[in-house]
Amino acid sequence: MSPRFAVKSALLIFSAYLVLGLLQAPSYLKIDPEATIWESITSVVIFSGIILPAAYWGARIDPESLPILSGLLGREAPDRRRWWVSLSYGLALAAIAFLINISLSLAFTEFWAAPTSQDYILDFSILDKVAVALSSGIWEETIFRFFLISALVPLIRSRIGSALVANSLFTVIHVVLQDPPYNLPALTVVFIIGLVYTKCFLDRGVGSAATCHAGMNLLSMVLGPGM
Repeated sequence: MSPRFAVKSALLIFSAYLVLGLLQAPSYLKIDPEATIWESITSVVIFSGIILPAAYWGARIDPESLPILSGLLGREAPDRRRWWVSLSYGLALAAIAFLINISLSLAFTEFWAAPTSQDYILDFSILDKVAVALSSGIWEETIFRFFLISALVPLIRSRIGSALVANSLFTVIHVVLQDPPYNLPALTVVFIIGLVYTKCFLDRGVGSAATCHAGMNLLSMVLGPGM
């Protein structure tokens, strides 16, 4: 992977996240009414500052997971069929992840404890939901699948082991960044759904994983619990 292509890939991922992050800034105000628009924009800028180097090093470490970006950036001849297969695969697994989300949430509510509720989503407009779904798909899949799994494989020397470590960190971040923090049933759901995103990444690359993640989030916010 040439440094030039890694830079172009990182800037494309960064730009997509930055635009969507700014579009979701109004949703931050619905989550925390005491926040200001500038605090929301600052949050977007901070996350953007993290995603840019992660996208760059992810592209350097694992160029094979960038089939869609390779065509968009002219690194290889466009293969529209390959793009559509990757995106369709991500959407199909998003539907499966959504069904897992619903099924586990209902089971936990019935036999243990209800997963943490994200009631503020009820106040989101459809634009809020789309922006949040897409930006979280790009942000989390770039960090926790594209970069982290790719970086761990040479150290752990196991794709499965690297995927489990990355997915565990992906799960833990929902305690740190979510408000309110997810309880154990919710974290269990997140971990299992994260395995679906991981399969997308390992099978079809980061574009498919981001599609799966964004699709599942949007389905959950529109039709069921937002995880």
